[in-house]
Amino acid sequence: MEIATVAGIVSVIVSAFSAFFAYRMLKLNEKVIEQSANISRRQGVIDLHHTWSDIKKVEFDKSTKESIAKAKGALSLTATLWLHDIIEKEILRQNYWDSFDTLFQIFNSHDQVIAGFNRTGKQMLTNEIKRAHKEMSDMTVNQVNTSNI
Repeated sequence: MEIATVAGIVSVIVSAFSAFFAYRMLKLNEKVIEQSANISRRQGVIDLHHTWSDIKKVEFDKSTKESIAKAKGALSLTATLWLHDIIEKEILRQNYWDSFDTLFQIFNSHDQVIAGFNRTGKQMLTNEIKRAHKEMSDMTVNQVNTSNI
């Protein structure tokens, strides 16, 4: 056997092992990425829970500026998690729809300028919050209609 033939065979074997190990590393990286995504989702749930647990009844003429800002922040965080599929939509809808909808309606029905914000409650609702509310509302209506059939 010539040296060139042996070198070629060795080269093929080394290439095969390299490809095998590259494939194994790719699969390992996929698992690490999936685990990181799961950790991020859990962190999103924890952040959302803490945010909503701080929300008290919002009365624009009686609530502090801080409590109004926190309430708006809860709406924003929930909308972001909904729109970007960070947390499963069904979990968000089941656990936060009633609170989200109630707070949305409070802001949406307030047409007077809020002291310290120079905006009405309705004006504080961003397009992202409005879109998330509509999508959650549609999902809830669809589930009710499906349940009745």
